[in-house]
Amino acid sequence: MVVLNISSARWKVERAEALLDGLDKEVKAWHKTKPYGFTTRINEEFTRASIVVKVNRHPPIVRWSLIISDIFHNLRSALDQLIWAVAVQESPTGIPLFEKITFPIWDDPPNSRQMQRIETLSLRMRTVIESVQPYKGPYPGLACHPLRMLREIDNTNKHQLLMLATETVAQGSIRLTVDEVQDSPVIVIYRGEMKDGTEVVTTTFRHPHPKMKYEGVKVSAIIAIMYPEPDATGRDRDDYAVLLGIIVHLVNIIIDTVAAAAG
Repeated sequence: MVVLNISSARWKVERAEALLDGLDKEVKAWHKTKPYGFTTRINEEFTRASIVVKVNRHPPIVRWSLIISDIFHNLRSALDQLIWAVAVQESPTGIPLFEKITFPIWDDPPNSRQMQRIETLSLRMRTVIESVQPYKGPYPGLACHPLRMLREIDNTNKHQLLMLATETVAQGSIRLTVDEVQDSPVIVIYRGEMKDGTEVVTTTFRHPHPKMKYEGVKVSAIIAIMYPEPDATGRDRDDYAVLLGIIVHLVNIIIDTVAAAAG
């Protein structure tokens, strides 16, 4: 019997991890340059105040998009090379019976045609592969299953550049010093992309407050990856480091599980 050789799958993941580590260092270095400044804007009636963004240094979005695309492709290739290794091991001749085999990623239970992609594999391996599929259930903490994101983004990258966004993150408590505390304000925190002139925090009162000013507000930005589609709450993006960290972790689990099943 041919020994299962998953070295190439692990090398692909290691390459993805190295690219992600390098990208993290670049993003942290960019943050240290203080790429955004913030000023306070108050309307003439003293009923509305906002914190406004001034972009001092744009992030190298195209470069980072290319790096993240490479990370996704390495992770997708790791799964494809994993299942190829399984097919080689389980074939009597050591050569898969089909010219091309890929790791399936199914949003719904597969039909008979889809199952043909892995029908020559052992029941043990088919069970392992099916157990990690997106249709088995949502992934905790994410609006989109990691394997679905991996498939969709890698496929999209074949035709167009991966879209990234610099998204607002407001941290800490928002304290607004005013002269009439009984007038409860309406505070809105912007969650979208940061551009010159973007109001990231707005506060509106019913009555004028000439002495109002913001205190203790911290605003920063994350580099966000767009989901294939929004979830039920409208959430459509998340921090690249969080998403890629989860996908890397899941791919490693799949590789380890397959290796264990192969004995």
